Amino acid sequence: MPTLLTTFSLNRDLNRLIMDYLVIEGYKSAAEEFSQEANLAPTVDFESIESRMVIREALQRGDVEDAITRVNDLNPEILDTNAGLYFRLQQQKLIEYIRAGRIADALQFAQEELAPRGEESPEFLAELERTMSLLAFDNAANAPPAIADLLSPAQRMKTAGEVNAAILDSLSQGKEVKLVGLLKLLCWGESLLEEKADFPKSARPGLALKLVFSFASSSTLSVCPNGSQVLLFRAQLVVPFFLPTTTARLPPSSGTGHILSTTD
Repeated sequence: MPTLLTTFSLNRDLNRLIMDYLVIEGYKSAAEEFSQEANLAPTVDFESIESRMVIREALQRGDVEDAITRVNDLNPEILDTNAGLYFRLQQQKLIEYIRAGRIADALQFAQEELAPRGEESPEFLAELERTMSLLAFDNAANAPPAIADLLSPAQRMKTAGEVNAAILDSLSQGKEVKLVGLLKLLCWGESLLEEKADFPKSARPGLALKLVFSFASSSTLSVCPNGSQVLLFRAQLVVPFFLPTTTARLPPSSGTGHILSTTD
């Protein structure tokens, strides 16, 4: 039977998981409010969250040069010591030239900046060739998916995610949201258990979790008045957490999130 001490410890650990999510995903205001209401000492400087989000927003709108400048202002060693990340940023810059129809600039940039790096790495060369293949199509819709995808919003988000992870790594902060990883593990455990035994899912809310990917147009962290569950929308998470009642508004978020929910 749970004791007051074990319940307190569980709540504290779950609060830390929520804080980890807010910090890694870049919800500065919500992280500050949740830190105060849950009485959690911040694990990072909240201003560093703001810096990461400004960089991510620059990449998501296609301003690669501004993002590179801000990364170097934050920590020059991030790009100096990560040739792969720097190449992908330069590749993204080439993509943006092509997207804007600046073909002459794209050709010059590819020749001066990316071709020398392609000679150093087969992987870089293959990515350069894939990117330059965009020039062979008047309309990206006519290109094979592996090429057309370079012009999709998901490509910008992928690059922004890699930069965000590199910054977190430079701050000795985890790069992956622990909460999502934990719930994936719980889903895997549930599926494994289903192969061995028949059990009523409604009696095991901790295991009865589903993971679905979808787009979220708004972001809200909210704990129900009875303290029974937390709803996170960007990851639209519906998880039985038993946390103190609190509500924090998250900024709107674009892109793919995660939905995790208990079965009824």
